[in-house]
Amino acid sequence: MRSEPSPMAALLAGFGTRAVEAPARRAMRPFERATPVPVDLDDAMFGEDLLDTLLRRRSSLRCADEPVRTGLVFALLQDALRRDSAEWGFGDGALEAFVFALKSEGSSPGVYRVTAADCAFVAPVSAIGDVEDLVVQRELATAAGIVSVHGRLDHADAHRYRLCVTRAAMAIYDFHLRAQSHGLGGSLFAGFIASAVRHLVRSDGVTRHPLISATYGKPLP
Repeated sequence: MRSEPSPMAALLAGFGTRAVEAPARRAMRPFERATPVPVDLDDAMFGEDLLDTLLRRRSSLRCADEPVRTGLVFALLQDALRRDSAEWGFGDGALEAFVFALKSEGSSPGVYRVTAADCAFVAPVSAIGDVEDLVVQRELATAAGIVSVHGRLDHADAHRYRLCVTRAAMAIYDFHLRAQSHGLGGSLFAGFIASAVRHLVRSDGVTRHPLISATYGKPLP
């Protein structure tokens, strides 16, 4: 994918000359009508050994057209976020994630918010619209679901921003590898089109900013 870089010149020049300001503090938008969902963390246990998982890995552009047990996804994701919080703290900088469960077994298809502490149903799958609007690469829309990790940037300076991005990458890799250890496939990617679902995840780009994403699904035979 190529693009003309010249329109970015003025923007980059603006960043280079901008005076350092105090971080803007905003209130995160709550999910008033979210429905709590129990998570059984025992589901995250008993995957394959990491070495066996790495040796079994293979590349595939598409996933099988089959549902995935979303309770397993919740457990793997919450477990990864708990490890992140245990290492970095549970304060204002805690990561949160959204699961777009498109082909779901055991839970209603829809949008779920997952944190280190809880999980909640946010919106039905019909609210998402065309799944291809969520991703730059169309083949990613064949996945059973998409996980998007968000971070809070209104307290961040440049260093904390880099830390936040690094933490998000570690958490999504944690989820991704452990999902593979349970027989799932998928791909990490940065081409998640957050604007398509900004209203669903209450993202203002600052207090709740999308950082990195991953698909999950059953691999093709």
